[in-house]
Amino acid sequence: TDIGRQLYVDPTRRAAFVRQMRETGAVSGFESEVRRCDGSTIWISECCREVRDGGDALICFEGSVEEITARKRAELELFAAKEQAEAASKAKSTFLANMSHGLRTPLNAVPGFAEILAEEPFGPRGDRRYTNYARDIHISGKHLLDVINDILAAPMAASCWRWSIPASACVRMTSPRRCSRSSRSTHR
Repeated sequence: TDIGRQLYVDPTRRAAFVRQMRETGAVSGFESEVRRCDGSTIWISECCREVRDGGDALICFEGSVEEITARKRAELELFAAKEQAEAASKAKSTFLANMSHGLRTPLNAVPGFAEILAEEPFGPRGDRRYTNYARDIHISGKHLLDVINDILAAPMAASCWRWSIPASACVRMTSPRRCSRSSRSTHR
């Protein structure tokens, strides 16, 4: 009978086992998937060594076989989980890179054009409130861009970030909304 084909799921494993025995006279921790009598498969770890007499003649082989199916399944599950985690990490990095470009590119235009409006390069607009609003838009846009940069950079850097904006700027940014609702706010 051909043990390599009947017992081993991968017949080349038996040949590798025999080759290692011939080359070194011993095999330790040799892992293979094998078939049981009922046709199901299990994983085993084989250890074997030659036993020789005083004249160096081979007397017998001595060894053991340990079933390692549970350990092997755990290893395979761990490997699959690792692969899945790496794929998720790569997908997250790709998403963040795309979001970074998709958000930053149009958002850069807001503070840029607001700054141009505030500088009045084509002459005065008359009412100073327009210039003040343009400055507020510029400050708000820059702040929003900084926040988005921090949000997108945080997962990459895995660090905490701080952001702040002066209270007076917050009041200016929300004042058009406050005025339209006849509400009142104070700041220090």
